[in-house]
Amino acid sequence: MTDALTDKARELAQYLGFDEAAASEKLSYLSLTPEEMALVKRVGELARTQDTAWLWDRFYAHLQGFEKSSHFLQDRDVLERLKLAQNRHFLELLSSDYSLDFFVERLKLGIRHDLEGIDYCLYAGAYGKFLDLVMEFVARHTPAELLLPTLKAVCKVVLLDLNLGSYSYFGVREKRLLESSMTLERVTRAFQLIHEINQLIVRVTDIDDLLQRATQLIVEQGGFALAWIGMVDEKTGRILPKAAHGLMAYLDGIQVSIDSNLPEGRGPTGTAAREKKVVVIQSTDEDLRFTPWQERALTFGIHSSIALPLVIAGEAKGTLNIYSTRYDAFIDIEISLLEEVAGDIAYAIDHMEKQAQIDRLLFWDALTGLGNYNQFTSWLASCLQSQMSGELQVLVMVLDIDHFSSINHALGTSKGDLILQEIAKRLKVFTEGIGDAARLGADEFGVAMENHGENPLNIAMALQTSVLQQPIRLDGHEINVTASAGLAVFPQDGQQTSQLIDRAKMALTEAKKRGEGRLYFYSQGLFEKNLQKVELERELKRAITNREFVLFFQPKIDLLAREISGFEALIRWQHPEKGLVQPGQFIPFLEESGLIIDVGWWVMEETIRHVKESPICKQNNFFISFNVSIKQFDQPDFVERFISTVRSSGVASNKLKIEVTESLFMHNAKEIIRQLTQIHTETGIRISIDDFGTGYSSLQYLKDIPASIIKIDYSFVKGLPDERDDIEIIKTILLLAQGLGKRTVAEGVETREQLVFLAGLGVNEGQGFYFARPMPEVECIKWIQDYRQESYFWPKRFK
Repeated sequence: MTDALTDKARELAQYLGFDEAAASEKLSYLSLTPEEMALVKRVGELARTQDTAWLWDRFYAHLQGFEKSSHFLQDRDVLERLKLAQNRHFLELLSSDYSLDFFVERLKLGIRHDLEGIDYCLYAGAYGKFLDLVMEFVARHTPAELLLPTLKAVCKVVLLDLNLGSYSYFGVREKRLLESSMTLERVTRAFQLIHEINQLIVRVTDIDDLLQRATQLIVEQGGFALAWIGMVDEKTGRILPKAAHGLMAYLDGIQVSIDSNLPEGRGPTGTAAREKKVVVIQSTDEDLRFTPWQERALTFGIHSSIALPLVIAGEAKGTLNIYSTRYDAFIDIEISLLEEVAGDIAYAIDHMEKQAQIDRLLFWDALTGLGNYNQFTSWLASCLQSQMSGELQVLVMVLDIDHFSSINHALGTSKGDLILQEIAKRLKVFTEGIGDAARLGADEFGVAMENHGENPLNIAMALQTSVLQQPIRLDGHEINVTASAGLAVFPQDGQQTSQLIDRAKMALTEAKKRGEGRLYFYSQGLFEKNLQKVELERELKRAITNREFVLFFQPKIDLLAREISGFEALIRWQHPEKGLVQPGQFIPFLEESGLIIDVGWWVMEETIRHVKESPICKQNNFFISFNVSIKQFDQPDFVERFISTVRSSGVASNKLKIEVTESLFMHNAKEIIRQLTQIHTETGIRISIDDFGTGYSSLQYLKDIPASIIKIDYSFVKGLPDERDDIEIIKTILLLAQGLGKRTVAEGVETREQLVFLAGLGVNEGQGFYFARPMPEVECIKWIQDYRQESYFWPKRFK
């Protein structure tokens, strides 16, 4: 244990930047003169010859009087060992030898106390008693004429000791928090990598493209120096790179084999392929298995690697190889997640190879090289499956060449085939990387594309311009071809593949009725939607003017105290004709239109009014939190106006909280943090990060955000207590929050089982329908009056 503790102390010293120079510098701060050093040494010599047992008897008798320290002082043997250790420490302290080894020994104290769970306040308080006893010892054995300078000299040394103990206490915690944060960030990256790889597998149909993009994702998303995928050449036994990203020059001329008789076959890649197991090299400098490539690794600064077999049908067909410029770069949980990545890639390769054989027979049009109806429906189904959240539109167009039978009759079928091939080529170019094109019939084509916020009409017109309205050259002649098109949009016009294609064909029929080259939507959905938006904007502006908005309140419950801690103010729209309008029907448009800025100020001012006037807060010690939109932060005078509003209201800062979504920090993190810091500093209002865990914000900013509360997003709560992934994510969030000293609130609590589970995990507060839905003020006051712990919580157990 002593050796391990010394290693930890030296590691901590290195982390804190303690070396001989630093030790000498810190010692110089004390301004210990040679005379004072001599006085300290004299006291040390006295301590070696005089009775000191009374010091430690009194010291530990003092500590036994405190509950936090008495429990580990009950054992007599333990107590005697502590007294001996304390005496050794006392003699070392007065030895006048303050080298780096002395510093390292002192750092052990904080590490040992941390391992034992001894609170710093107890340590600091006990040190006061230690100092008192040391001074008494000095006074007993020092002549009057030397007493004052001796006390002064000894105090300097004692202060150095206390300083080093404090350094180790907080250094251990800071180092552990940093390591936890780094581990969490690496695991988060690995989970995101799995997500991105799986998305890639869904979208990419070409194996080479898949492998290349996968290695790119591993390097860029995973933070590695190099990733390459090699496949086993069955004839030569060599493992040949098929795709790579990162430090690709490392692979120039590389020789890797599965033959264990060859040096290049006994390395991580060959062993992984031959034995179908993961091989990790934590130090390429020292691991003999890496000998054939050590010079190469040194050149490129590579210090660790992992090789993962790509097992297909029970055989390792290749390997996924990942390299890092860090030593000991791969931790156990990350290795497990990378195994999952390799498994996903292997599955995709196997699936694609088999599918390619079937596709060539069933899914491709021999004349144009495009997919046929089967391929088109397959691609569209896959695309829709990945977009079932409805966040993106998918456009489905069916095009029919106008009067193609007449073209065939006039030019001949061979020329007609050339026209079809040229149109197919243009469609393929137009949809490359963003969609799919197929030949659905003799002169009929299908196009499907994801729409990232563009007007579907503009996309359809661009396709007609670049693909259909450009002349086709045949034998030196230009032939003008037009086509009619029908378009259906997911999810508005349908959510099933066949439904969308059928409706696009219905729209095509209407287009052809209107003449050549016409475009028709399945419905006038976009037009009607625009009309609805215009009407909605008009009604919302009227609502602002007529003060039709109201605040509802949803309680937050302290899960330990089982008491109401506060409320969240949530906006509702009391429409004069439609009644109460739910937020999902108008808040997105408030954001989109910019009206949220005015409404946001109204919410803030109305919240303050309720804090000052409503019985919700006036008669109780509750706070009210309210949400602030990203659009408000974009306003140049936002911070000044916010601070001015709070100050002029006279409301105490503990009565208000603001909630901001995690995605806010993806907008302009440094500026947002600056604004929030100014608000918090000048008003004292606490800040809560809402929807935490859904925005993939960088962990490096989390420590800088002046937020005291993290709200766990309901998407992680709704699966409790059955979804293991949700449990692990919440545990990770709690670990991070506790390390950063932040409270946690779980939103979306809807069942007693969820409440029990969250309370057991240590979540501080809960909010959700289980306690109450958002309520108007009158109902809220009644709910407060009727609130009983036993209605929601299980009985407390008493000892």
